[in-house]
Amino acid sequence: MGLGLYVHIPFCKSKCYYCDFCSMPDLSRAEDYLDALEIEATLLMQHYGKLKPETLFIGGGTPTLLEEKAWYRLAKLFNQTFDLSALTEWSVEGNPESVSPYLAQTLKTIGVNRFSMGVQSMDAGLLKTIGRIHGPEHVEKAFEALRRAGFDNLNLDLMTGLPGQTLSAIEDVLSWVNHFKPEHVSAYGLKIEEGTPFDLMERRGQLNLPDEALEREMDHRIRAVLGAQGYEHYEISNYAKPGKACRHNLNYWNCGSYAALGLSAHGYLNGERYENTSDLDAYFSRLNEKQLPVISRETITAQEDEKEWLMLRLRLSDGIPLSIYESRYGKVLLEEKTGAVNKLIRQGWIVIEENHLKLTEEGMDFANAVIVELF
Repeated sequence: MGLGLYVHIPFCKSKCYYCDFCSMPDLSRAEDYLDALEIEATLLMQHYGKLKPETLFIGGGTPTLLEEKAWYRLAKLFNQTFDLSALTEWSVEGNPESVSPYLAQTLKTIGVNRFSMGVQSMDAGLLKTIGRIHGPEHVEKAFEALRRAGFDNLNLDLMTGLPGQTLSAIEDVLSWVNHFKPEHVSAYGLKIEEGTPFDLMERRGQLNLPDEALEREMDHRIRAVLGAQGYEHYEISNYAKPGKACRHNLNYWNCGSYAALGLSAHGYLNGERYENTSDLDAYFSRLNEKQLPVISRETITAQEDEKEWLMLRLRLSDGIPLSIYESRYGKVLLEEKTGAVNKLIRQGWIVIEENHLKLTEEGMDFANAVIVELF
């Protein structure tokens, strides 16, 4: 696998009720943050040399809140501190209400060729329930602006299992997907994260969440409809038109290396995982002292690498390539896990096809249980 580069922009207009990402509704420090990113990128280059990423992903937060001059500044920074000659995919994520025709054209001009939009739902009531500040009309305008700017690789993020969400709401958003025809769709189930407003509401019994059976029905409907629309279900939560799978995320799922810049960013280089501070003041302070803002480093053991590779590969539709496992770890998986594999095959949760161990359609509903059984 090639090298990935992730850059975190932590600023948002407001915090969604389910969000536990490192983000803050304070744009007043954006200029200082870009100054700090420049120092960090330079220090990273001094530490690792001029890295040569094949994919670049700018996430957040809401990166699209940055002004035009900030994007040109970032593009200049990346060209100065990285070798971009092998870059094939440059993704930016953002929320619909912050995407204007002007922004879309700016991103296209600097070389961004993939955009990921946080849609979540096309139901105005549901969007308010989860703390989103956009409406369906913003999605339409943003999508149109991106297409007019020349983007031919767009992703829409959707969510299932939302409070009060019905199967009818899923049908509606799938109709919109068919109307927009994005190249990629991500559909994630809601997770209640500790410390979020939804966490507090759930503990108080104030969340009307769909039951497990309904949420599973939502997932099955998404699979069926998107499959009929020509999307390949290439990862448990991700669907793409042929040739449009997210290369940056595929690198993660194959345990590839990736550099990371920004607040709370996580990187994996030379067999070592590192984590940046999530404290903005500490981030500024360390970089002003010309020190990388890393708060932890961990060398990944062979056993940890094996477990992570198996877990992540299992999420992909083509599963675990048994020959690659053997060459990578010097072991035969079917001999190492004979009892668990036979049990899971009898349950109908995995199959062995073309020398790959894969989840079945039913197994995708119980992926976590499969992982527990294998490990």
